[in-house]
Amino acid sequence: MTANKSANITTLQFACLISGLQIGIAYLSLPRLVAEGSGTDGWMTILIMWLLSVMASIAAVRLMRRMPEGTVLDLISMRIGKWAGRTAAVLFGLYFAGMAYDGFVRTTNITRSWLLPQTKSFVILILLLIPAYAIVKGGPLLAGRYAEFIFLLTCWAPLIFIYPLKEANWLNLLPILKEGIVPVLTGVKSILFSFIGFAATLFLYPNLKYKQYAVRGVVLANSMTATLYVWITIVCFAYFSPDEILEFTQPVIPMLKMIEFRVLERIEVPFVAFYLFIYSLTWIPSTYLTVFCSSWLLGAGSTRRHLQLFCLLLVGSSFFYFPSFIQNERLEEALGEIGAVMEYLFPTVLLLLFWAQDKLKRRA
Repeated sequence: MTANKSANITTLQFACLISGLQIGIAYLSLPRLVAEGSGTDGWMTILIMWLLSVMASIAAVRLMRRMPEGTVLDLISMRIGKWAGRTAAVLFGLYFAGMAYDGFVRTTNITRSWLLPQTKSFVILILLLIPAYAIVKGGPLLAGRYAEFIFLLTCWAPLIFIYPLKEANWLNLLPILKEGIVPVLTGVKSILFSFIGFAATLFLYPNLKYKQYAVRGVVLANSMTATLYVWITIVCFAYFSPDEILEFTQPVIPMLKMIEFRVLERIEVPFVAFYLFIYSLTWIPSTYLTVFCSSWLLGAGSTRRHLQLFCLLLVGSSFFYFPSFIQNERLEEALGEIGAVMEYLFPTVLLLLFWAQDKLKRRA
């Protein structure tokens, strides 16, 4: 199976898909994770991660330029062998399946906690799978249009956090580098999961309408993610004290409680409901990438049956067992470590390997 080359996506849709994969799950809990790893200097850790993710994303684009009309699986099969391509399909398929599962679990847990506490988890999961199935079966073109629409629909949402700043204490951010540079650097591990997702470049590159702007697309995607992360982290650090922010699993939601309207008592509830659109930007693209890898592995011409089977597996497993918030966080920590290999290390090493092969061939 090869990529559907007729499903061309624009550079903005490409950037929205990658940024959505990154932002979807980590956004609400990121300030606490940053505070645990780097303290109030964590915004500098985010900038370091932005630089690393941009460099790794550019390496992924340069790698895919070696086979513009195929995915990374086709490239590996051609350059190394079919066995290597199949192995990569299995690894990436399991990796994206883990991301999709984590997205569904996190969304379901938050929905139960804030919106539907009396509803069974597998029922909420079924409700989430209905729109996911409708979009994923449309392929990358429909997923790209959906990501672009959600971006335009929610681009105003970060501005709502200007209101809590009237009660901010900016002294919470001082002094800068109070414990030195070491916590800033070591804190990278705690937010690795927040910057994974650009591995989608390895599969969406052949669907790009203007491949010459792929580097701009990945830089734009990572920059949008980092800008939003820095903004919400600084707001939370200024609003909560350094010790208080560690008491909240998702400090972004409690911060909204100080916003009051005469016609609306609890603004955080409609905010969580509205935020489900942003959550969907994680599990919808990762579900597509999962079924694409399985279809490529088995040589199927369509992903629909694989998508149906994946949805049935999700619902069946959730009926017997559903992870809690703590178990979900452990899964995210594991995905962050795996993502460091699959997204940061793998494309870079593969690019260097192919460069060395080409150089040796020229000398020969």
